[in-house]
Amino acid sequence: MADWITIRQAAELTGYHSEHLREMLRDGKINGQKFGTVWMVDEHSMLLYLKMARWSDDGRRGPNSSRVVK
Repeated sequence: MADWITIRQAAELTGYHSEHLREMLRDGKINGQKFGTVWMVDEHSMLLYLKMARWSDDGRRGPNSSRVVK
């Protein structure tokens, strides 16, 4: 079962702007689901994306933030 977090919580966790997270959801880069009127992010898919982005050589970069979970 997924651990769901709000976009605001995901932004605080990652350092990404909430609009960028919404774009990532639309593009299927991270998993999410709408509960009523609120979009929630699958925390595991977010953390997996961050890990892959850090080790990627395709130009992706994680956010420039000291708040990012390592």
